[in-house]
This record gives sequence, C-alpha cells and structure tokens, in this order.
Amino acid sequence: MPKVSEEYFEAKKLEIIDAAYRVALRKSISSMTLMDVREEAGMARGAIYRYYDSLDEILIALIAKINQDNSYLEDVRKIFDKQTTLAPEKLLKKLCDFLYSFLVSREMDVHTLSLQFDIFCIHEPQRVKDMLAKAEEPNNSFSYLLSNLYEYIRSEIKTGRLHPVMPAKKLIDYFFTIYKGIQFQYTLEEKMGTGSYDAKSAVNAMYKTMLALLGIDIG
Repeated sequence: MPKVSEEYFEAKKLEIIDAAYRVALRKSISSMTLMDVREEAGMARGAIYRYYDSLDEILIALIAKINQDNSYLEDVRKIFDKQTTLAPEKLLKKLCDFLYSFLVSREMDVHTLSLQFDIFCIHEPQRVKDMLAKAEEPNNSFSYLLSNLYEYIRSEIKTGRLHPVMPAKKLIDYFFTIYKGIQFQYTLEEKMGTGSYDAKSAVNAMYKTMLALLGIDIG
C-alpha cells in the first residue's frame, strides 16, 4: 500500500476512534451503537467497515488509545526504581501523592470513560472478556502500578521491613478498591458540580490505612 494511502487509512481510523470517544461521553459505552459512531464520524452507510469490522473492534482501539494517551508507566518506574533507597512509608507516600496528582490533573472525560468501562464490564462481562482476548497486551498504567506494588510488598516482607496483617494479594485488592472508590466519588462530585469532595484527604486516609495494614508505625 502506498505511503499516502496508508496514512489516509490510519487517519480515518483515528477519526472513527475520536467519534466513538464523543459518542461514549454523550451516550455511555454501554448504550452506544455502530450507527451512532458512523453518524458522528459523518460516514456513509457501510463505509465504516473499510476500517473496522465491528463496534467492539472500535471500542478495543478506543480503550487502547485512552490508555496510551494517559499512560504513566514511566512515572511508576521512577518511583519503584528508588525502592532500595527509600523507606517503605516514603515510597508509599510518593505513590499516593502521585495518584492524587494524576487524579486531579487529568481531564474529567478520562475519568468518566474509565468508570463507564467499569460499568460496561458489569453489564456485559463475557463481551468484555472476548474483546480483551482480541486486544493487544494492554498498556494499563494502574495495573502496572499494582503489579509493581505487589512485588515490592512481597520483597519487603522477605527483608523483614514489612509485617502486613493480611496476604500481599489481598492488600493489593483492597488498595485497588479504595482508589477506585476515590476516583468514582471525585468524578461524581465534579460531574454534579458540587465540588465538595476532598480528594486529597481521601488519598491521605488511604495512605495511612495502607501503612497500618502493612504493619508500619510512624508515630
């Protein structure tokens, strides 16, 4: 395929993804249809099939683009690269401070679509499983963060610096649940326009809870 034609093809695919992004924000991922995306992109009937075979294929590409555009893999690497020189409580503080910064600095649309996808998973779990099976290795920054934190906790247990009150895997699951709850409440309050949710205090409470569960006493 000539270079110009290939660039045009990729540009059209990106237009479709951007159209899906707008539709998802307006209607939600769960209720959007292929026709919605086609009409949003201003394409003739059937033309969309030149670029994507199905709505699910578009959604896979949309999720991948959101993950890529909002990746913080390098930030997480930098935090854990210093794990040998930082006390556990300081590393966890850096991690929580970063998550708070990410939460309040990203566009609200990103948080909205992230939570929408969670709801989509609840409504259509098998469909989501099939979609993820067809997707490339996900560039999911939060999953990467949790994986690194899990390995860190395990290694620190072996050194005797951490004495958690429960297994590392259960701690990670709990941490995931707390942060998702903070993200949900922050997004809800911002979308409702109340602005009354104190996300910083919530993240700080999460940090102190993690310290307690890991058996860290800082006085």
